[in-house]
Amino acid sequence: MTTFMLSGFGRDRPGMVAQVTKLLLDLGANLEDTSMTRLGGQFAMLVSFSNGDRALSLNDIEQAIAAQQSNSPTADLHLFVSETQAIATQADDDEKTRHIVRVSGADRPGIVHHVAQYLAEREVNITDVSSKRLKGSDRAVYLLFLEVTLPPNLNPD
Repeated sequence: MTTFMLSGFGRDRPGMVAQVTKLLLDLGANLEDTSMTRLGGQFAMLVSFSNGDRALSLNDIEQAIAAQQSNSPTADLHLFVSETQAIATQADDDEKTRHIVRVSGADRPGIVHHVAQYLAEREVNITDVSSKRLKGSDRAVYLLFLEVTLPPNLNPD
């Protein structure tokens, strides 16, 4: 089975998820993992998918993307695809205990880096990141949420 990673972004509007999933459905692809969100008014996505039961090449996918974008009145969704190798499986992640790290405070440059560096030094694996900058009356507040898995020798406390 061949796996692929599709990434994309574009001005957020209704129907973007339907547009991308229709493209993949027409190719006979099977979605594996997805992350789609709105960032600063832009729709952003990462989609891991496999070729399913069809022989599907990188060239097939690139041609389908080009055809869709040339035929679409809303071709403002920029898509990029590459072939990947599946390294970890969901079962691998399920064996580890997941934790949520929440950080909040006055916004300033470097918050995400400093937290990520602190965790990396302790061999904590970050599996998901979400952050928001909330504008307040005095100063903006930064909220950071990380899903992590811990190495076996690290106490969550």
